[in-house]
Amino acid sequence: MEQEPALQRSAAAMQSVFKEIAGDFERKSEHRLIIDHAMMGAINQRVLGGETADLVIGSTPSISNLVKEGRIHAAGRSQSVSEKPPPPLPA
Repeated sequence: MEQEPALQRSAAAMQSVFKEIAGDFERKSEHRLIIDHAMMGAINQRVLGGETADLVIGSTPSISNLVKEGRIHAAGRSQSVSEKPPPPLPA
């Protein structure tokens, strides 16, 4: 039985990543993805205006603001490794 679609709102910069992994996710999870790519500022305004999503991917400041405004549950917030500074390059 097919699961309900999963609505994802994501920064436009993530398009190529999700294009590459969406098919595998859908096959393994049986969830169809509906991916809405836009500039993060536009996504913030839409979510602040009442639009919902199963997953919102964006910068730490953007997500923090949505948490502060009560639009995203803090308990569901996750930080990716890419937000940490990269290790220094060898000399």
